[in-house]
Amino acid sequence: MIELHHISLNYGQQQVLSDLNLAIPNDGKTIGIIGPNGAGKTTLINNILKRINTFKGQRQVPDAIAYLPDQPFLPGHIRLKAAIDLFIAAYPDFNYQLALSLLKTQHLNLQQRIHTLSRGMQQQAELALTLARQVPYYLFDEPLGAIDPRHRQNTYQMIQTARRSHSTVLIVTHLLKDLAPLFDEIWLLTNGRVAQQISRTQLQQNFNGDIEQYYQEMTTHA
Repeated sequence: MIELHHISLNYGQQQVLSDLNLAIPNDGKTIGIIGPNGAGKTTLINNILKRINTFKGQRQVPDAIAYLPDQPFLPGHIRLKAAIDLFIAAYPDFNYQLALSLLKTQHLNLQQRIHTLSRGMQQQAELALTLARQVPYYLFDEPLGAIDPRHRQNTYQMIQTARRSHSTVLIVTHLLKDLAPLFDEIWLLTNGRVAQQISRTQLQQNFNGDIEQYYQEMTTHA
């Protein structure tokens, strides 16, 4: 369970998280975390990852969270095979055979150097390696940001099928319409707290499944 109780955090005079409360069970859901720029999404990510340790409130977070940042993180000079070796060395929960299968599905050559991959191909490789960690929680920051729209359906399928059974996936994104089909729940972050939580069923009933309409209405009145 990920639990954040009454988390508040300031950067100087600016309050970034404001009495934020979250309970995220390991129940197999995919949760979209959305919100305008400056809402606190990046700070929330860093708090969950224990990169921020000066704050008010209480935090209970498991160590086993597989994180995909929104920026490239693999060294450009190494080959993809060496990147797999890095994951093997760093993470006991890494599934080597699954990684090979996912990379093959994405038509990625293990002998290619990272810097020779397009940004989209690199993001696919990094996503595959992250998903090959068999953990209870995955946290993805803009996982489709660089991926060609033609290949996004394959990416959806990879996220849904490669993750550990019953794991929870948190996705922070501005690509609302592209990722909406994955979400079981949507959490709207504004002014440093979760202002709204809506299920896929509620989104369908109240907004005809239109996540962009929901976002516009909720942020207009936030």
